[in-house]
This record gives sequence, C-alpha cells and structure tokens, in this order.
Amino acid sequence: QTGAVRGRVRVEPGKALGGLALEAGRPARTDDYLRDARVSRDYAGQIAALGITAKMVVPILIDDHVEGLLYVDNRTARAFTDRDESVLVRLAAH
Repeated sequence: QTGAVRGRVRVEPGKALGGLALEAGRPARTDDYLRDARVSRDYAGQIAALGITAKMVVPILIDDHVEGLLYVDNRTARAFTDRDESVLVRLAAH
C-alpha cells in the first residue's frame, strides 16, 4: 500500500491511528490518543495542538481495498461507542 493523503499529512500504513486502519482495513479508535500505546507518536504534536482526545478512523473499502479513510475526533473525554463505529462503518459503505 502506498498510503493516502490527509490534508498536508501523509497517512502511512501502521503510523498513527489512520495508518492502523489503513493497514488493517478495519476501524480503529482510541479514547485517549496521546496516551494510547498502540498509536505511534508521529502526529502527537498536531493532535495536541488541535486538542483532540478521542479519535476514530474507518476505512472506505472498494473490492476489499482501502480507497479512503473517514476520521472523526472528539476534543473532550467522550469516547466513541460501538454504535458510533457502526454508524461510521455504514457511512463508509456508501
């Protein structure tokens, strides 16, 4: 996989939360981005500057290939739920 571009940031497989979703081809989420050991520190400065706490990324799949990523962020301690993920997965399927 070559990665995808998010704004001015290149999303690379395995790097940060978007990279985890890109690499696995399935949703990835965290309740506390800056403290989550699964998430690389590559974009920690940008996440901190934006005040993001919780984040969820869902891949847009076409023929089992990741064609894009949907991101949602919370700037409060509100964690994303299974229901939130289900809604975003359905949106990505359209």
